[in-house]
Amino acid sequence: MKRHIADATAKGAKILFGGKQPPNLSRYFFEPTLMVDFTRDSLVNLEESFGPIVPIVSFRSEEEAWEISNACNLGLTSSIWTRDLTRAWKWAERLPTGITVVNDYSFYWEIHIPFGGIASSSGTVRSGLGRLGGKYTMLEMTEVKTIAFNLG
Repeated sequence: MKRHIADATAKGAKILFGGKQPPNLSRYFFEPTLMVDFTRDSLVNLEESFGPIVPIVSFRSEEEAWEISNACNLGLTSSIWTRDLTRAWKWAERLPTGITVVNDYSFYWEIHIPFGGIASSSGTVRSGLGRLGGKYTMLEMTEVKTIAFNLG
């Protein structure tokens, strides 16, 4: 978290809220952090922070939004916020993430549905390659073997 925030702010990002680890709390606690004006090469855009950092990016066109989202190597979940269902379907199909949620937060997973990331169209591995959940967990954690006995 500290490394991601230091990298982003060194490259011009502004912290609107949070951004610190309070000294009087556990070393595992970090303030929820809201940031803007981060660059595409910032670690918050290239690596998973595994903490409460929310980098907000503005865009002027859908094509620019696509360029921004595709520059990121993270591919577990995404969230689309729109009133336009046609646009939602277009983006949900196009985004290289394992789960896309429309008009809700992106931390969506139920034990019976597959969860995992996707590789980019260029073949670059994004986060969370593979699946777990439901039958996918069994497939991932099972080595199938056939044993035949002749008892006659």
